[in-house]
Amino acid sequence: MGLMNYLLWDRHGTYYFRRIIPAELRPFMPAPWTGKANWKESLQTKDPATAKRAQARLLSRCVADFEEAERTRREGPAKPGLRPLAALPPVAEIEADFLSGLLEEDAAHRRLG
Repeated sequence: MGLMNYLLWDRHGTYYFRRIIPAELRPFMPAPWTGKANWKESLQTKDPATAKRAQARLLSRCVADFEEAERTRREGPAKPGLRPLAALPPVAEIEADFLSGLLEEDAAHRRLG
């Protein structure tokens, strides 16, 4: 049995990659596929061998979008207030900011008596 073929050939001879988006995933697909019935992109070639190679690249992107939609459907959209750990400053920087704030409060308290 061969691999699934998602190649489409239009009337001008240009190849497209097209995969149908299941109805239950359509509202959860990432942009620009949100609400669309097909995940479709031009392969910008008229050569069948080149189209088959390009299909493999697009299939991985398409599958990633489907997995993201499935995850969003199960878990809901990401919380806007949360940041990934990589976006947070280092612990030493957080400690230094906190300690400097405490020292400033202490100095102000000592000045005012």
